[in-house]
Amino acid sequence: MENLFDFIAVNPFLILICLIIAAGVYIKFYMSNPHEVKASRQKSNAKKEYAKIKHVRDRIVFKI
Repeated sequence: MENLFDFIAVNPFLILICLIIAAGVYIKFYMSNPHEVKASRQKSNAKKEYAKIKHVRDRIVFKI
């Protein structure tokens, strides 16, 4: 435990840099707009559905 305290006392800038990086990652992942994520997911789902419908439609056209 004393080694940990010595490390913190000797390297305050390293600890500060780690905290800044952790804050940046937190802001990027947790504070990002969840509405945008949901919208992009809906968009990709819509593209998949359209591809399925198009495939079925093409099969129907070829049968006729």
